[in-house]
Amino acid sequence: MAHENKLQVIDGNMVVEIKRTGYDKGIAALKFISDKKFDCMIALGDDKTDEDIFKSLPPTAISIKIGMTTSIARYNLLNQQEVSRFLDRLINSQPSHG
Repeated sequence: MAHENKLQVIDGNMVVEIKRTGYDKGIAALKFISDKKFDCMIALGDDKTDEDIFKSLPPTAISIKIGMTTSIARYNLLNQQEVSRFLDRLINSQPSHG
């Protein structure tokens, strides 16, 4: 009996993603976080293929769409420069340990 692998082609933002049907970035993210405890989860993405991650994360996670297009992410940042500023502020706001 042959195992049938159906492929799905997704035309993304400057990328073409080819994946097995039933698998996506959200499933991969859930597998990665399933047995771990995190103080904070932040997901950033600029492509429609990132919507699967935003959808899969727990409600306590922070999801950020890069660009001002429609998304299920909770927040938007305009561009990569805003992402860099956001990450710099996040890093610099953490109390130092040591």
